[in-house]
Amino acid sequence: MINPIRSSLSAFLFVLATTGTSLADYSVFRGDVGTGTCLVRDAKSAGPQYPEVLTTKPTVEQACSAAKSYKTDNAGEAKKCYTYVDDTVATCLLKGVTLKP
Repeated sequence: MINPIRSSLSAFLFVLATTGTSLADYSVFRGDVGTGTCLVRDAKSAGPQYPEVLTTKPTVEQACSAAKSYKTDNAGEAKKCYTYVDDTVATCLLKGVTLKP
């Protein structure tokens, strides 16, 4: 006898794997004005310390690449990233994107 739950789950995972659909989007969040600190996280999880969403992408890799494109050497520059939180630097490095903190 075939387990209907297992069959449904297997079908869902197959569709997910073959379509490239992600379960969560990832955003580049910027901290309070003047800090210029950014992070990459699940689009729904940053919190009030990082109120500004610079962009949202379907994968971590794409969000990390976007975060890299926002890099600036001017901490006061609006809509840019002067530095990144350690978690974001480590996560992006694992995904093949090097961010300069």
